[in-house]
Amino acid sequence: MGLSGRILGGNNLMNTKSLISGGVCVFIGGCFAISAATSLKIGTSTNMGPGYFPFSLAIILMGTGIYIAVKALTESRGDFRFDVNAVPWRGLILVCFAPVFLGLTIRGLGLLPSVFVTSMISGYASRTQTFRLAFFVSALLAVFCALIFSYFLKLPIPVIGPWLNI
Repeated sequence: MGLSGRILGGNNLMNTKSLISGGVCVFIGGCFAISAATSLKIGTSTNMGPGYFPFSLAIILMGTGIYIAVKALTESRGDFRFDVNAVPWRGLILVCFAPVFLGLTIRGLGLLPSVFVTSMISGYASRTQTFRLAFFVSALLAVFCALIFSYFLKLPIPVIGPWLNI
């Protein structure tokens, strides 16, 4: 029978892909909820602590996962088969690498160049992205982030970092 099983012995096969996706959402949300509840003060709605927002997002993620899983149990989609060729490897690798690049370079390169390159990396996850559009969106996003985080919020992140010597 493989990964998919029969629901209550009926002839319809459950939507295993959605069931697994819902389970992953519930698991990740549960991990974040436990982490927020045990390591941060949650507070109340009128006196929110630092853990209130992460805990709320974790609960929303868990609720979404439960909805997806329950819906998967009620609809019929057929058998789930994993096809390695169907996975968009380029997009998966670039989208996973982009935030790692940002985290590793933001203090050395600075906010503006790090966000620009990270956005360019993420933009090329799509096969339909053009260089011109990726450049424009990345430049706009980098300037927007520099304005918001450095000038308005006054976060201690250099706009241009020491690695560039500008």
